[in-house]
Amino acid sequence: MINRYGIAPLAIALVVFTIFIVTLIPSPHKTCLDNNIAILNSLDREIYSDDQITNMGKSIGEGCKVDKNYQFTT
Repeated sequence: MINRYGIAPLAIALVVFTIFIVTLIPSPHKTCLDNNIAILNSLDREIYSDDQITNMGKSIGEGCKVDKNYQFTT
């Protein structure tokens, strides 16, 4: 097959397969971020100022980077 068509079809098939596998397996880091961002979005804006929410958002990234099971609490 390589002699007949070259290496391009094989490379395209490998890229498609890699993208399929990467999208099929969920990332624990992204799951951690998504869960914590949902909590952040549900915060009451009357209780927390924009600066406090910004600081909490920054801590989410650091917390999920260190521990994939990091659960944001208010």
